[in-house]
Amino acid sequence: MIEEERTLPGRNIFSGGITLNKQALITIFVCVGISMFFLRAGFLTFFYLAPLGFAVIVSGSLWFTFFTAALTNIVIMAASMNWANTNVDESFSGYNLFIYLFYITTVFLAFIWLIGGKQLRALYRIIIASAAGAVVLIISFLGQEQFFINLFEEVSEMVLVNPEILPFLQDIISQGNFMDLFKAFLFRGGALISILFLFYINRHVSFVFLSLIKRQRLNRGLTAFFAPSNTVWVTAFALAAIFFTRSLKIEILEILVWNVFLVCALIFLAQGAGILTFWLSSRSTMFRIAIIILIVVIVLSPISIAVLAALLLLGVLESWFPFRTGKRIQ
Repeated sequence: MIEEERTLPGRNIFSGGITLNKQALITIFVCVGISMFFLRAGFLTFFYLAPLGFAVIVSGSLWFTFFTAALTNIVIMAASMNWANTNVDESFSGYNLFIYLFYITTVFLAFIWLIGGKQLRALYRIIIASAAGAVVLIISFLGQEQFFINLFEEVSEMVLVNPEILPFLQDIISQGNFMDLFKAFLFRGGALISILFLFYINRHVSFVFLSLIKRQRLNRGLTAFFAPSNTVWVTAFALAAIFFTRSLKIEILEILVWNVFLVCALIFLAQGAGILTFWLSSRSTMFRIAIIILIVVIVLSPISIAVLAALLLLGVLESWFPFRTGKRIQ
């Protein structure tokens, strides 16, 4: 899940009182510009945080990077809102751009803290940052729920009129409970897991670009990842609490323990993947390539759930059976 990063040799890039030189300022401005472009560029939207992470790593500045990105986004959003006032699109009825701006700004802050903060282990930082992002995502959804209702109605009409489009949604849409299912998914881990994956992928991309530019390996990947020692007991408690809170119909507590359980499951899934990569690291290059291709094929096949379950179980078992040797990261 999370590899432990190292700072660049000979410099603590996260120390306070940093004086930004011209090169650092240019790096931040360029990365912010790329981030703003990615945020509004279709598929590249998924990677809009990676340039900001790169800027923080290289410049060492958390706050200047954050304020530059936040203010730039505010200016662009203000211009967009001015355009929207004169070019009203009915499909955006109920959409609140202020709430969207609040969400993006919070995500900027959480991700930049994840990259630049050094007080906690990276695993704990990504969980805390993802939790903050998930809360704001849920607030944003509730604040502009009418927009999603309108969007759902448009999608429903399209699917019902054209049954060949997404046929597996026919029964759900015909029963009219799609929004209820979506809310249940969002509250019970969907928001948290979505933000967590967004942060993890963008963080990884930031370090990949840094390693390519500096031509040095800055982390050891999943091979060096170990789950905290008490994770298995937290998982067991959360699983038991899910059944307990459901039986008593305590929805707030059920939502909380679902999120805890899913985070623990992801940690063990990452640990299982770490065991696999550790095992592959001692094999020949051709063998590793063949296994990677096989894994990709399996992931894209119907048995992908079984493979993920096997990795999850492997990660859980390492709580009692040390499959890897070496120093454990707590």
